[in-house]
Amino acid sequence: MIKWIIWIVWLILVILWNYGWPGVEPIWDVIVATFLSLSTTLAHKKIPQIKEKTNKSDKK
Repeated sequence: MIKWIIWIVWLILVILWNYGWPGVEPIWDVIVATFLSLSTTLAHKKIPQIKEKTNKSDKK
């Protein structure tokens, strides 16, 4: 479920970027695409860790 949420957020951000700033130079498309890719990769790694920590603290 979390993977789908991350993907939907990524898709919304890509759409907002492409329609919000259609006339930017191609280098900015590359920079933003790289940033979004790194942020979704980080989210895939961090969110399960955060869930584990909150589940452990809930059990105490």
